[in-house]
Amino acid sequence: MDEPKHHDPVEAALQSLEGLQRAKADEALLQKIEARIQATRAARQGQQTQVRRLTRQMLAASVLMLLLNSAVWFNVGFKQQEMQKVEQFSRLYFTSPLNY
Repeated sequence: MDEPKHHDPVEAALQSLEGLQRAKADEALLQKIEARIQATRAARQGQQTQVRRLTRQMLAASVLMLLLNSAVWFNVGFKQQEMQKVEQFSRLYFTSPLNY
């Protein structure tokens, strides 16, 4: 007794592919795709160069600001110390009983 064959969709799909030829890409299309890939890579490299340049500029500006702030802070600190010395001297001089 022969068993009835079950309908297998995978087998049916494979049999329908018999006799088909392999697809070939158009040379012009392949060249266009490669040109677009190269253009995209070049654009990315240009963007990376610009980001690096901006990063260096921001770093230089930050270092300059730090140096200027440090210079101002030290200058103000020394002037405050000088003012305190003058105030201490004038307090001692004018409050001492040996004023002439």
